[in-house]
Amino acid sequence: MLLRTRFYIPPLRDNNVVRAGLMQILNQSSGGSLVVISAPAGYGKTTLVSQWLHSNPHSFSWLALDKSLLTPDVFWTNVINSFQAIQPSLGINALTELKQVGDLFSPDKSSSIRKNSRLHKVVISILNDLDELSVRNNAKQPITLVLDDFHLIVDEEIVDSFNLFLDHLPLGVRVVLTARNEPSLCLGRRRASNQLVEIHGEELTFDLMDAKVFLRETMGLSIEAAEVKEIVEQTEGWAVGLQLAALAIKKKGCRQYRGNQGQGLSRDVSDYLFEEVFSLQGETLQILLVSTACSERFCASLANAITGKQDSLNLFKQLDQLNLFLVPLDNHRTWYRYHDLFRQFLIQRLEHTSAVDGVVVRQHAAKWFENAGYVDEAIDLLMFLGDWGDAVKLLSQVVEDGLQSSYDSRWGKWLSILPPEYRKQISSKFIQHSSGDSKMSISKSSPLITPSQIEPLTKREAEVMQWVQKGLSNKEIAKKLCISPNTLKVHIRNLYGKMGVETRTQAVLKVIPPINP
Repeated sequence: MLLRTRFYIPPLRDNNVVRAGLMQILNQSSGGSLVVISAPAGYGKTTLVSQWLHSNPHSFSWLALDKSLLTPDVFWTNVINSFQAIQPSLGINALTELKQVGDLFSPDKSSSIRKNSRLHKVVISILNDLDELSVRNNAKQPITLVLDDFHLIVDEEIVDSFNLFLDHLPLGVRVVLTARNEPSLCLGRRRASNQLVEIHGEELTFDLMDAKVFLRETMGLSIEAAEVKEIVEQTEGWAVGLQLAALAIKKKGCRQYRGNQGQGLSRDVSDYLFEEVFSLQGETLQILLVSTACSERFCASLANAITGKQDSLNLFKQLDQLNLFLVPLDNHRTWYRYHDLFRQFLIQRLEHTSAVDGVVVRQHAAKWFENAGYVDEAIDLLMFLGDWGDAVKLLSQVVEDGLQSSYDSRWGKWLSILPPEYRKQISSKFIQHSSGDSKMSISKSSPLITPSQIEPLTKREAEVMQWVQKGLSNKEIAKKLCISPNTLKVHIRNLYGKMGVETRTQAVLKVIPPINP
């Protein structure tokens, strides 16, 4: 028996956000083309297609795929029934053929040649009916077949037969697929032949304008522009993330979507990512995901060092194909990072899973970064672990090599984290190795001082200094204080003049609380 709701287009919610740019891409697609909308879970793929069909009325059939459509006969029976919503007589011969050969669709591989031959007859019969319908259809718009959640179709026979279907698609028919990964449908060849139209996750992300409409009008929040910007940055424009943020604000009246450091991720987000993404992966991929989340960025070599295996490159290719919130950081797909909220989720899993030791993972990662010359990332991990001795060794090496200015944006944060006895070691070494450098020098005659000993700062300058001490970049400080980067530079220049310094490092060291010898 066919499930009727599988053929129903999802309704639109009130005051939905019109994605004008994406709608234009869909409007420009033509008959004979394949439109693939691929992105991780919760990016609004289905909603976009539904919105397009509601706003652009024409003949279409909708089929929501699920795991019950795992055999070719069931899949094509459902496809034919979706077309019959447009033309009841379409596919009658194909359905008869499918019923006659239903017994062939079994695990018995000896019948694969017969099955392929039968399937080809079924597909050709459907194509002939569609071609005849296209000729009779005088509408300017082609008929559209929508297959929602195509990533659930993994059977090779279905994929092969659907490739045949696409190879001979009539000019009066357009196919639109939504999927969490790129389907194995000869996309390279279709791209080269101009048959393919693509929309990916980065295009589906909400910008500030769309997010403002969504949060205010769709979700009914009274929210300021600065708060919208903060939520967009935290969610990276992820549609479900925005929705969960709005629900959390409505439920708790809390303006902070994600807790402060140490408080963890919103439970709603964690539950969604576990159910829709993490739990669907095998154990090997789950271990790789949680292990590599300990660092803001990672590569296959680092992953091998962390896991003790040598297959990370192939696993990353799988993750990339699965669209698991993986963001490539270069054109060669060597370095990656995770979507920020997904990384927060993985870190939670890392701390609570027995399959991976978070301390050991971070120790291996810190050693790899150090050996590879990525000192700042090694120091970050050692600081997190509280391995002050090894952290001070690396910081001392930075000072001896005169590279403090290269790490100005992080130097203040590192010093504020170090316990007083270790901070004193770095301060002494800095004075010792910077005394001969006119740009970096803080001489012995210019001892460390407290903020009260500095020429009085304005309220704004004091605020700026507070964030400088915490290691924030100029861009981050300007955002925190809601001022322009140019205005911030003026405040910093005034600060340096009052303190008698020329760099962030010197400024931070001058206001380190005095330490008794």
